Amino acid sequence: MRFRLFSFSAVVWFALLIPALSAQTEPVAKLIGVKEIFGGYAYLSNSFNSHTGFRGPGLNGWDAAAAFPIARNLGVKVEGLGFYGNSLGYAQDAHFFLAGGQYTQRFSNESVFVHGLAGIGHINTEALTLGGEGPSSNFALAADGGGGLDTPISKRMAWRVEGALLYANFTPASNQIHSTPNYFARISTGIVWRF
Repeated sequence: MRFRLFSFSAVVWFALLIPALSAQTEPVAKLIGVKEIFGGYAYLSNSFNSHTGFRGPGLNGWDAAAAFPIARNLGVKVEGLGFYGNSLGYAQDAHFFLAGGQYTQRFSNESVFVHGLAGIGHINTEALTLGGEGPSSNFALAADGGGGLDTPISKRMAWRVEGALLYANFTPASNQIHSTPNYFARISTGIVWRF
């Protein structure tokens, strides 16, 4: 599974770098895009201690990101996510720190983007206390792929709606617990500031 995720990440990076390499013959002024900072609300589709026969509630949290251009329409994106809630009487606290590529296309005033990110996630011990042991590790490989739409609200600000599929391989230490989720749908919305 980790090899497939690594392979997918490598393909995404290669696909995102092709336009940057082909654009190297254009003037530098045309290659430089817009920097952006995003902050807002995030929702995760279910809790980390969901398993066969039980689907936990969704988790609320925050999303903060920054994107820096490396070529026209292509940038490097760093993103932090935090999700919080309760499920089966246990606190669910998770944080993710991700980095990768973002491709943005502008249509008139609107902007549409897609991204592929990879990084690390951290979860609290109580989140997977299903067999009384907690997770096999509080840290796990994480990946996120998705996209969104930015609608302008002023010259330098826009409202963003983003959807993505988040992968996190947190597993309980107890081998008696099966089918905890690795894939989570997430949505985020908030303000983008461009400079």
